[in-house]
Amino acid sequence: MPGLLKKSLRCGYVDVGEGQIHYRYSKISDTRSLPLLVLLHQSPSASVMYEQLMLALAEHFEVLALDTPGFGQSDALEGPTSINALTLVLHSAKSQIDSRPCYVFGHHTGAAIAVEWAATFPQEVTCLALSGPPLLDEHLKSVLVERACLFPPREDGQHLISMWHRIRDKDRQAPLSLSVRELCLAFSADTAYPQSYQAVVDHNFTEQLANIICPTLVLAGGKDPLYDSVEPTLKQLKHPQKGELPAQSGTYVCDLNTDAVAQQLTRFWQQNS
Repeated sequence: MPGLLKKSLRCGYVDVGEGQIHYRYSKISDTRSLPLLVLLHQSPSASVMYEQLMLALAEHFEVLALDTPGFGQSDALEGPTSINALTLVLHSAKSQIDSRPCYVFGHHTGAAIAVEWAATFPQEVTCLALSGPPLLDEHLKSVLVERACLFPPREDGQHLISMWHRIRDKDRQAPLSLSVRELCLAFSADTAYPQSYQAVVDHNFTEQLANIICPTLVLAGGKDPLYDSVEPTLKQLKHPQKGELPAQSGTYVCDLNTDAVAQQLTRFWQQNS
């Protein structure tokens, strides 16, 4: 019988209500003695965007990366999509996998969920880190959902080209394989894609920032479209700390600048452990 390639990460599913949440987790020896770190991804990506970061952090943390409902291999929500609804489902999944207090890191949409998580379950989140926090001005709120609108299928395949340009325009310097991955994830997310953007727009992000009681790291790459949200976010927090990422990094910083992100997270949590 042919063998399979050995991987240092494992995947699994957990039942939540009538559906399932898919997740990735680090698998090294004696990980139960390490603190738990939960990773929350951007839209329309999935936990696969964190594979390299998980490997970089595996010596310091037991790492759990969850696919948000409707993305990756997680089932979509049955009812209306909101950041609160997404958070409650993911929290339920995490609690079944591991009930320990945890560190939480979120990127873009994942940062909105991370803030809701820390504000709703303050005794569970030991430290929080936000990359590209979606504290949106009125202009971004007005255009964000349009940037995730679906392209109806066409016989000539033009919808494929339109989505390709949208994904590719996020970072023209990214490897083609990364853009192809994100293209496939965008199509598989279907309506969850624009719904998640609408949920971010509707989220009471600023109000929830003021409710967070744990130390919070805020950072973004110099080319991150949410870079300008870093300073306003820091001003809303009780225990803020500003991080630094490479000036040339952007939307895909966790994929393309993995070591820089890992160093920031490890240093921050070691200082606050």
